[in-house]
Amino acid sequence: MTRSNKNRGGGQKSGQAKASEKNGGMDNLRGNQSGNQRSKPDSQARKRQRHSTGGRSTPENEPITADQFKSLSTDDKLVTMFGLLTSVHSMNERLDNCEENVATLLNETSDANTRIKVLEYHSIDNEARSRRLNLIFRGLPEKKDENCFDLVRNFIQDDLDLGIETADSIVMQRAHRIGARAPDKIRPVIACFTKEADVKTILGNANKLKGKPQYGVNRDYPNEIVQARSRLWSLYKTERGRNPPRTVFISYPAKLIVKGSVIQDEFPDWDLFMRKQRVPTKTPPKQQPVTTSNPFSALADLNESPNESGSGSDSGSSDGENDMNSRDTSQPVPVTRATTQNARGERTNTT
Repeated sequence: MTRSNKNRGGGQKSGQAKASEKNGGMDNLRGNQSGNQRSKPDSQARKRQRHSTGGRSTPENEPITADQFKSLSTDDKLVTMFGLLTSVHSMNERLDNCEENVATLLNETSDANTRIKVLEYHSIDNEARSRRLNLIFRGLPEKKDENCFDLVRNFIQDDLDLGIETADSIVMQRAHRIGARAPDKIRPVIACFTKEADVKTILGNANKLKGKPQYGVNRDYPNEIVQARSRLWSLYKTERGRNPPRTVFISYPAKLIVKGSVIQDEFPDWDLFMRKQRVPTKTPPKQQPVTTSNPFSALADLNESPNESGSGSDSGSSDGENDMNSRDTSQPVPVTRATTQNARGERTNTT
């Protein structure tokens, strides 16, 4: 009984040990499974980091430093370099577009400046032409309640020595003082005449005012031409002292000429821009010639071909001769044999 009890006790102990081993093995297995489950997200995260930029790269708009680039893996470096190359390529395209836009703007600006210059010169010229019947008289004494028509007429009659008949024949549309009244200043008088011939007559006799420096007669030019001519005045006086007076003059608009050669021109591109149009003309697109198919062209070709039967007009034979002459003589001409029948009824071959 004691042995059996002992055996039973030993058997119970061994069974408990086996159960504990099993429980321990199950616990280890569960622990390993839980460890594997815990390690799976880490490995997946690492895999995701490999496929992506690794979570360590900087955002797209933030520049990457050299230390950050060194810490990246090879895949991350390749991805980063590819992104940088893509951004550089896009920047080059944008730069090309900007250069094209800048070139277009420069061309448009140049065209606009040219058109502005043309409009300026045309405006000055039109204003000068509208004033060509005006003359400005300087040095005429100014009085209160004066009549400018009588002042100009008396000046033409007495100071220019044109006589009373010529002075009375000249018709003026308007005559008045220019500028605001000043106590110690004589304002010039501007007069508008009706005929260009009268203006030329007055200017032709202006040389009679040499001994009267207080008087002067000039054309009424726009302000731009007046300022340009004033810049030429000192040189004009110098050249008149060196050369004969008739060979020195200032031409329109502001060009100093001495003995037929231009000494100084204040508007050097005047003629160039005056020849240009104010509105650019657009040439119409060239129209393509309309070609229509001739339904009788095939028949015309047949009529122009030589007569193959050998019978017909002389023109057919001449066409055939031309065709023969146009053949390539380097190729051998095939010889055809025709079968004919003589008077006896015998067939003979003729070449």
